[in-house]
Amino acid sequence: YLKAPREYKRDLFLSFIGFFIFLVSYTLPTEIARSILPIPMDVLLIISSTLVIFGIGIYTLKIPPNAELEWHQKIIALLIINSQNGITLYDYSFGPALEESDLIAGGLIGISSIIQEMTKSETKLKIIQQEQAIILLEHGVFVTIALISREDLQILRKKLNELIVKFELLFKAQLVNWTGNIEIFQPAKALVEETFEISKFFMANYILPEL
Repeated sequence: YLKAPREYKRDLFLSFIGFFIFLVSYTLPTEIARSILPIPMDVLLIISSTLVIFGIGIYTLKIPPNAELEWHQKIIALLIINSQNGITLYDYSFGPALEESDLIAGGLIGISSIIQEMTKSETKLKIIQQEQAIILLEHGVFVTIALISREDLQILRKKLNELIVKFELLFKAQLVNWTGNIEIFQPAKALVEETFEISKFFMANYILPEL
């Protein structure tokens, strides 16, 4: 629970409650419980059976898959792209530095536009999948965020939605009247590191080089 991302803390807590209810329900059809609760044994059995099902249900529904809890091991790099011209406004690598970010950004916007035109659909491209990696895309009013990852996880979608809202809110004035200067978007680093909980999941594994 302490190591879990904030998006799943509530679910993990509810899952624990479900497991606790499941355990407590086993104590009901006993003589000890009967001495405390003046209820007939057949009624206690019904209550116990109901609580067992209820507890298992909450535990099963709320506990997230392991992959969702280990999302930080799946992400590779992130690009924040101007949706109109395909220029990278800001990029962030969760491992080795990403090369040719502008080329990648322009290609992603081009592919998205081509597929949208071919399908005559207003729905924009959300994922590009390759054998060893996938690219998750989230589209805002002014920007598109591309996350290079090894898996398509629900928590990553939540984080991308959160980031795109924060970014466009913070830089709305600059995006409306953008003159081509990408240096003004450098404060986005703080948004990315807050959204992806860098200090919690990545800095602990970072080792300073020897002098």
